[in-house]
This record gives sequence, structure tokens and C-alpha cells, in this order.
Amino acid sequence: FAVLSGGAKRIGKVTEKIVPLMAGLYIILTLGVILRNAQELPDVFRKIITGAFNPEAVTGGAVGSFAVAAVTGASRGLFSNEAGLGTSAIAYASASDDAVKQGLFGIFEVFADTIVICTLTAVTILCSPTNVRTRCLSQVYGNLSGILMTVMLCFFGISSVIGWGFYGINCMEYAFGKKYVKGYILLYSVICILGTVCDTDTVWRISGVSNGMMLTVNILFIMLLSPKVIEKLRMFDSAM
Repeated sequence: FAVLSGGAKRIGKVTEKIVPLMAGLYIILTLGVILRNAQELPDVFRKIITGAFNPEAVTGGAVGSFAVAAVTGASRGLFSNEAGLGTSAIAYASASDDAVKQGLFGIFEVFADTIVICTLTAVTILCSPTNVRTRCLSQVYGNLSGILMTVMLCFFGISSVIGWGFYGINCMEYAFGKKYVKGYILLYSVICILGTVCDTDTVWRISGVSNGMMLTVNILFIMLLSPKVIEKLRMFDSAM
């Protein structure tokens, strides 16, 4: 509540410190485990490649489960990088008027999050003797790994809550005007507290449904606005 009430500048100052620290610490920790088990890397990549093209990996070994696998994969992808939701565009639009340049930053964000961070996570788990993430880290960092994971999860949670609050503020201001923003911030903060004590499965289900609704609307308008995007990109290329 304190951060969101301070407006975009305070939100930016807080998140620009939390996010790089969180990502940098996580990358260092995973690289430590991977380097410790470097001899396992050839077998790890063999498992990834063979598993990706194994028919059972697609269907789960059961008829009709392809749709379940696709929905689950899409859901995890959205939780990972927000690609296609249209939410991160709110943050980029407030940073600069150059839509193409901000769009390129958005592409890099998805690459860094999905290709770099998620790959490091997968390789860390697969090259470690145990398939539990905290135990993977404990192989190298001992009892300190639990504390480090807790700190990173707290940073991730706080930055996510602040970021989504910022999106909501912008949407509320656009739809209803500035006079309702303070009420929204208070309501949002209360709901965040309720979210921490609700059943975890219920929270994930609500998040999944909400993300699905945003994705459906946003993808439609991305298709409708694609000619304008192509026009802007061509103007950017010619200027370069």
C-alpha cells in the first residue's frame, strides 16, 4: 500500500532494486549447482531433447490428454513471462513514447525469463542427484539454501504484487478517472492480504481463469492492431 500510494516513481524505484537483485542471486545460485555437476550436462541435454520429441511427453501416455498438456503449458508460460497478456505493455508504455523500442525490450524480457531463467532451473534440477529445488541448492549451499530460496520467493512475490498493482492503477485511472485510484489501492492491498490466507489451489485457479480472460481479449486486439504494429516497425527500421 505504501509503495503503490507513492505513484509510478516510487514503484519504479522499489522494483528496479528488487528485480535485478532477485534475478542475479538466482542465476548465481543455479550456476553454482550446474558447475558442481558439470559432468552430468551431456546426459541432461540428452534427456531434454529425447523427452521433448517423445510422443508420451505430448500426450502424457493417455488419449485425450494433449489438450490438458497444452492448456497447462500455456498457463505456466503466462505465469512465467506474461507474453500475450498485454499487461507488461502498460509498464513499457509509461516508460517511453517509442512503442517499437519498448516492444524490443519486451521481447528481451521474455527471452531472459523463459530461455535463461527457466532453462537454468531445468538444468539445475536435472543435473542434481535430487529433483527437489531446495535440495538441489542444498547440495552446494547446505542449510543456507532454504534461507536463500525464502528470500528470493519473498522478493519475487513483493515485486509481482507491486507490478500488478501498478497495472490496476493505470487501468482504473483510464476507465474511471483518478478519483477512484486511492480506493482501488486500498481494496487491492486488502485483497492481497486475503490472498495469502486463502487455499493455494483456489488462488491458482482464480489466477489462471483471470489470465485466460485477459489473454483472449488481448490476442484479439493484437490481431486487429497488427497492421499498425507493422507500420510502426517499418518506420523504426527506416529511421535506423
